[in-house]
Amino acid sequence: MRTMDGAAGGLPEEGEATNQKPRPRSAGMMVAVRVAKPELRQGIIDSLKHFGAKDIESAQGVWENGEWVDFDPVAYPKLVH
Repeated sequence: MRTMDGAAGGLPEEGEATNQKPRPRSAGMMVAVRVAKPELRQGIIDSLKHFGAKDIESAQGVWENGEWVDFDPVAYPKLVH
């Protein structure tokens, strides 16, 4: 999940069809949150929104030695509600 305060405005909502090619993300503040227990996912999203997070996205990846080893910063974001 990430948050960018308006820097990436106009991104499609989760599940919305798009024909756009992947593009680099705009500059801005990014926070990554690893959710180890799926049942905590919605509570974490709600907390991020409560504290003003914008453009929260979901991504799957491999977590090794305290970091994402396969994060692709140019992949098109998959925003959550």
